[in-house]
Amino acid sequence: MPRSFFSIFIVGIISVQCPAFAEMCDSACVFTALQKLYNATGGYNWSRKNNWLSTFPAGQWQGVRKISSVVGGPYYSITLEKNNLVGTLPSDMVFPNLWHLRIGGNKGLTGEIPSAMIGNSPHLKRLSIREASFTGTLPANFFNLSSLESFEATNVAFSGTIPTEFGNLSELKILDFDKAFHGTIPESIFGLTKLEELAICHNPNITGVLSEKIGQLVNLKKLAMDSNSLTGMIPTTIFQLTNLEKVELQSNFFEGPIPFTIGE
Repeated sequence: MPRSFFSIFIVGIISVQCPAFAEMCDSACVFTALQKLYNATGGYNWSRKNNWLSTFPAGQWQGVRKISSVVGGPYYSITLEKNNLVGTLPSDMVFPNLWHLRIGGNKGLTGEIPSAMIGNSPHLKRLSIREASFTGTLPANFFNLSSLESFEATNVAFSGTIPTEFGNLSELKILDFDKAFHGTIPESIFGLTKLEELAICHNPNITGVLSEKIGQLVNLKKLAMDSNSLTGMIPTTIFQLTNLEKVELQSNFFEGPIPFTIGE
């Protein structure tokens, strides 16, 4: 066989086999990542765990959904809310095709959000950790999640001031972290023009005035900033937001008249 033909023949075999090889690698990586999550959070005591660590494809494990219809996929969505997860999230969990992670309602989850885990999930679009017992601060690389569209952290006791780096998450549509952080609301948040829901509430440690720049949130439908310690005037720019459907500003220390445009 001539050398040139032999070379083409070998390359042809590799080209044909690469997709199958890539899929096999992908499945192994997904299994390893989910296994680490299961072991680190007491999976044997979960309320719902059908097919976990079985020979079934990961997309058939309870709470795991495989999303193959998106360009660049497949991606995976994990929903394990109110499922008796305990302990800390695995810092060595590598899951580059993780799309959604919803683990709220598990009060036994403690510690900080691992930096390595966030760094290994660059395509994450939704992170819901509400009603968990996480502490500390958000890792710096959290603010590099350029695809993140929703962050829900209701009743999570994050410490420190509200990071100005939230302004880096330009794809955010939902931002909810009531009872977390302290201090003033950074103006960078009002540059997130894709926001549809913004909830920073039920926290007497949130102080300062509400910036006129809130009027830049032209897609906002829901605004909840009640039960804080905000002061000053209610900015009239809020009521120029034509998509706004619900406003909660009660139980603060605002001064002056309520803008006559409210409710229009």
